[in-house]
Amino acid sequence: MMKNCEVCNKEFKPKLSSQRYCSNECFKTIPKKRIKGGFRKTYTVRNCKVCDKEFTPTIKTQIFCSKPCSRKIHRKIEKAKKRKSPLLRNCVCCNAEFRPKNLAHICCTVECREKFSGKKVKNYYPVIRNCKCCGQEYTCNSYKQTYCSIECKNKLIEQNMLNDGPAIKKCLYCDEEFIARIAFQKYCSERCSRKFNKKKENEKNRKPSIIKICKECGKEFITARNQKKFCKTKCSKKFHLRLEIARAKKPITKICKFCGEEFITNSARKAIFCGAKCRNKFYIQVAKEKRQEKKEPKIKYCEFCRRVFTTHYTNKIYCSLQCRTEKTKETLKELQISKLNGGSAVIFKDCIVCGESFPAVPSFKKYCSPECRMKFFTNKKYYTKQCAFCGIYFTTNLSYAKFCTYRCSVNNTAKIAKDKRHAIRPIQRVRNCKCCNKEFYAKAHNSLYCCSKCKNKVLNDAVRLRQKTAVTAD
Repeated sequence: MMKNCEVCNKEFKPKLSSQRYCSNECFKTIPKKRIKGGFRKTYTVRNCKVCDKEFTPTIKTQIFCSKPCSRKIHRKIEKAKKRKSPLLRNCVCCNAEFRPKNLAHICCTVECREKFSGKKVKNYYPVIRNCKCCGQEYTCNSYKQTYCSIECKNKLIEQNMLNDGPAIKKCLYCDEEFIARIAFQKYCSERCSRKFNKKKENEKNRKPSIIKICKECGKEFITARNQKKFCKTKCSKKFHLRLEIARAKKPITKICKFCGEEFITNSARKAIFCGAKCRNKFYIQVAKEKRQEKKEPKIKYCEFCRRVFTTHYTNKIYCSLQCRTEKTKETLKELQISKLNGGSAVIFKDCIVCGESFPAVPSFKKYCSPECRMKFFTNKKYYTKQCAFCGIYFTTNLSYAKFCTYRCSVNNTAKIAKDKRHAIRPIQRVRNCKCCNKEFYAKAHNSLYCCSKCKNKVLNDAVRLRQKTAVTAD
């Protein structure tokens, strides 16, 4: 199928059905760009808002001719946002110009602010002060500020260092002397300052300390735990070794709490039972007694027959099984009447044994009660049949049974499938080899060679032929 190019009107064979142009050169000559809905729209010529150059916009909202022009304005906007003090502003009270500190700063002074709000202001800052270094007046914004600038502050510190000499101080953490570079320096190094701050945090988070006496050595020690008894691990080991030696030397005779027989122990612990069996039996007996004490019989009324009955269970509602079954029959009949117009209704069936109608929930139910079910299984019929596979006689309850066991049924299905397979594709057992023309017995339907040597010969010859054809073609 030949097509004509939409640009140069040449005939060409398209690779795809949607191809319209003969080459990439013709495609690039088109000024419009492709999008999903069709071609882009062309807009009128505009002037750039930064450099006032004319340009054709590609989008309806385009204002700038290029990226550098757009970046210039965006940088100005970002600087204005980051700047702490905005541009000059007029006071709301006296209309005087001033430079505000924040966007919420409206009044120029504290007096104007008091007039505008009608309330007194607590912090009377900014305040006019004299600098300690140069003596000039300056506006102070906080009570800590004592210099007009950082240069004056550095000059005064240098003068004090020259007149008084280097200040020698003691470190708060390691108590070593060091030369302070700054007047308010407290630590000899950064390491000491970090350790000192960590010690403060640990002291805040530490639990209240308790003074105790060690059981082994009798020394006093401070701990945060009430359970601790020894000052060190060595003392605890000595104490326990001494106890073990004393226990081994003193065998004791005791009476079992459960069976009442005497038994000998080498331990000074509170041994009550002769073994694990007596201990388990005793605690099981105690648990049963506690349950019986807790579960006192409760008096209730049956929801169906309104008779009084006693139970240990809180969830029990009916006095017997008969009341429960009759109540379910009534509720299911009501559901059947309500669901006739709408969804699935409950099915009623006749019992196989007694013939009474009952609600079949679930639908495969056949008996109205467990009594009828027991009667059916006790009065079953037994049949004597012959197995269809092995021919042995066997007895069953099922009238449709054909095989004596599950194994015979599986073997029968496998035999049928095998017969079908051979019927569709009969195997010719005696064949001639394709390599040496010898007769051989074929085990499978796809075997063509008498041995593996003949098979490898044929495959190697085929590979060599392919290599030769590839060399001649080059």
